[in-house]
Amino acid sequence: MTGHQNDAGKGPALPPADCMSKEDIRAQIDRLDAALLALFRERFDYVDRMVAIKQAEGLPGFIPDRVEAVAGNVRNEAVKQGLDGPLFEGLWRDLMAWNIAYEDGRLGTQSSDDGETGQ
Repeated sequence: MTGHQNDAGKGPALPPADCMSKEDIRAQIDRLDAALLALFRERFDYVDRMVAIKQAEGLPGFIPDRVEAVAGNVRNEAVKQGLDGPLFEGLWRDLMAWNIAYEDGRLGTQSSDDGETGQ
């Protein structure tokens, strides 16, 4: 363990250029993974809330126009940040497909799986 880690094992943020060992880099990746999971938890809380709203409005889990809008937004944002747009679009399509399946389960509906959700 390096001197950069705290008791929680996540340690302080350290820029990549300041990482002097594999352990430093691994600690930063672990810290970022925990932060990403916290963001996914927050995102899922909104998905969970969307179920109640869709239920009240009689909407299905799968809304094709929204799926395509989110996929396009993610692709564009990934490119803007210097990342591989198609790769992150694919990851988000998988994420959305899982979210839609979850929503459908809660709504008691089943969405068409015709490729629109990235399956």
